[in-house]
Amino acid sequence: VLLVFLKDIRASIFISLSIPISAMFTLFLLNTQGISLNMVSLMGLALAVGSLVDNSVVTLDNIFDHMQEYREPPNVAAVRGTNEVILPMIASTMTSVCVFLPIVIYEGFTKEVFKGIALSIMFALGASIIVAMLFIPMVSSRFLNLQKIVDNKDKAKYFNEFKEKYKGVIAAALNNKWKIVIGTIIGFIGTMVIFGPMMKTTFFPTIDNKKYSVVASLATGLDLEKSYEITKQIEEVVKNDKNTKEFYSISRTDAAIVNVDVKKDTFKAMERIREKLKDMPDVNLTVAASEATSSRTSKDYSFQIEGDNVEELNRIANSIISDIKKESWMKDVKSSTEGGYPQAKLEVNRVKAESYGINVTNLTTMLNMTVLGVAPIEVSEGTERLDVTLQFEEQYRNSLEKILNLEVKSSNGAYVRIGDIATLSNVEGASSITKYNGSRTVTVGLNLDSSKGFNDAAKFIKASFEKTNPGEGYKLAAAGSAKYQQDMGGELSRALGLSVILIYIVLAIQLESFILPLVIMTSLPLSIIGVVIGMVITRVQLSMFVMIGIIMLMGMVVNNAIVLLDFVASMRQKGVPLREALIEAGGSRLRPILMTTLTTVLGWIPMALAIGGGSAGYYQGMAIAVMFGLSFSTLLTLIFIPVLYLIVEEAKEKRAEKKKKNVEKEKAKMA
Repeated sequence: VLLVFLKDIRASIFISLSIPISAMFTLFLLNTQGISLNMVSLMGLALAVGSLVDNSVVTLDNIFDHMQEYREPPNVAAVRGTNEVILPMIASTMTSVCVFLPIVIYEGFTKEVFKGIALSIMFALGASIIVAMLFIPMVSSRFLNLQKIVDNKDKAKYFNEFKEKYKGVIAAALNNKWKIVIGTIIGFIGTMVIFGPMMKTTFFPTIDNKKYSVVASLATGLDLEKSYEITKQIEEVVKNDKNTKEFYSISRTDAAIVNVDVKKDTFKAMERIREKLKDMPDVNLTVAASEATSSRTSKDYSFQIEGDNVEELNRIANSIISDIKKESWMKDVKSSTEGGYPQAKLEVNRVKAESYGINVTNLTTMLNMTVLGVAPIEVSEGTERLDVTLQFEEQYRNSLEKILNLEVKSSNGAYVRIGDIATLSNVEGASSITKYNGSRTVTVGLNLDSSKGFNDAAKFIKASFEKTNPGEGYKLAAAGSAKYQQDMGGELSRALGLSVILIYIVLAIQLESFILPLVIMTSLPLSIIGVVIGMVITRVQLSMFVMIGIIMLMGMVVNNAIVLLDFVASMRQKGVPLREALIEAGGSRLRPILMTTLTTVLGWIPMALAIGGGSAGYYQGMAIAVMFGLSFSTLLTLIFIPVLYLIVEEAKEKRAEKKKKNVEKEKAKMA
């Protein structure tokens, strides 16, 4: 990119060198904060690579302008060219730093996850501006050739033609300013209405790690033989799948677990395995894109029902689970009440028991002695104590039928068979009893099809919950990843709000105006058009990483506009008319704007393609958000920002003219 635009191999090398120099500065600064060289800090540095050359590009391009337009020698052009862009360059870098400052300041989950990345990017951007102000002017003054740079301008035939056409586009846009503004607003609203509902949300993006697990949850307390048999059934299905590379198994009393490595297409393989095992009896099946070592597997989406009565909670939960199982896009549903120990439930017919003269308490005591035994005496021998337990022999209590055949003595001395007054049945006890804010809760987790997101699941479950007609005091709440997403959404919203305020302050100081920063900041919400379109085209879900990408974008999209409007202001100070200044400044800044955008976008491509696999897939959504958002905001900077600037400045001039006329009228009256 640099060589194509600058047509000078030395200049391209100078800018490329700014990357390792900035990286060394960054690593030094990270070390002062006690942050070691790890995956997180390296990822932050990788995210900043595309932006590290931006300041150097702006500086070197302006040095080129001085050499090509004014025929200044390299040493003079280096000083004057750098001085012209120092302030707007510092301002543009500060806006990028400002968006990460709230992430470092605010306490919470967001800071824990992204602090290392945020500091890496902040330090890298700070280092890049030092390199742009010191290193680039130094090497330019010593190694650039004036005549060669001047000749390169004439060789850039195609770019010069493109620049002239762009000037024509700006002129046409300025002549149709209200059409451009209205069209942009309609485009923004249309994009949100049409493409917004197509976006799917998630907390943590699911990536293809070429691994998945099959977990068949069993009733707790089953023997290992039963678990082993189920494991072998799963292994047989997994082994015959065409994408299976290797697998290993774990048999536990509460779960049969098979972890699988695949050759490719993990999610397609998961669907095939899920379909083949869906009718397996007496198990709760979960197929997840991660390795598992126990029956506790994370779910894509979780929710909890809160209330006081356990039976009512179970009724509501079972009703919702029944609705969920009817939908093909919601899979592997599991309730927190599942997975308890097998229990025998005794139901006594109290009317019959009383007619026989049998006390229920006596019956319970007798059954405790039968099954668990009692210790009526204690034998002591020296310092040792031995408990003597009385219990029915195994042959009389090893089945429910034998227990029902036992007899209990009634109050009149007769013996009555337990089976004549009671029934015994096998049930699954609750695996746990949980409370939240003092209320009992039942938590339900499920996995989602890749075509659906958190928003779809939340909408469906809310409707299903309301359909159950829950009593007063029973409510639905997010849990697990969904709860984390809610909490992080609040943290990111606060961070975004503070970022916007800080960006406005920086712009107001640089432009010495309260209105012009608002002109530039219109590109913030409008750049979301590119993000939404990018998410829909690539089918990437809106995750916490995408949200961080949007926050990063807020600092990037204003950078080009800052340099552009600074040049407009400089030309107007020289007496150039407003429209002409906008057209000429746009043409002058076209090359650095395109270069900085392309270097940033191209720097993010490896991450957008998730090259390298593994954790790189988590940052794919972030890269896509930045690439599409920045590309769209560049169009805004080149066309929409000049139009909006013209409207604001013309309105300001009209007010000044009107005020001047009023003053003249007042003077005339006084005269």
